[in-house]
Amino acid sequence: MYELQISTYPDGVAQKLGQDVVVQRLNLLNKFDDCTIEELQDGDKYFVPTHELPQRSAEDILNYIEENQIDIMHMISSDETEIELHSHKTQLVETLCTDSVRDAINYLMDMSEEEI
Repeated sequence: MYELQISTYPDGVAQKLGQDVVVQRLNLLNKFDDCTIEELQDGDKYFVPTHELPQRSAEDILNYIEENQIDIMHMISSDETEIELHSHKTQLVETLCTDSVRDAINYLMDMSEEEI
């Protein structure tokens, strides 16, 4: 199962992508509609499909882990798997419901400066 990373505009990864990138905006019926980043308005809830996100190499991810002094803890319970990330550089602690270290680090890399 993949957990959607929903952000509220103008926060989130939208600031790092081109204005013509297509994202999914949550409408009043709690369904997602296609729109471009330039069509988003303050307060809109949205997510970016994974194929629109920057593709990072394993080296990029490992460098980010090293630069931010991140400790990774993999936790498994009977019903879910979580990864807890601790950045000694930024004092950030983030717990994500995923079993993929790559997805967890990509999530951090997509966060804006204000969110960190």
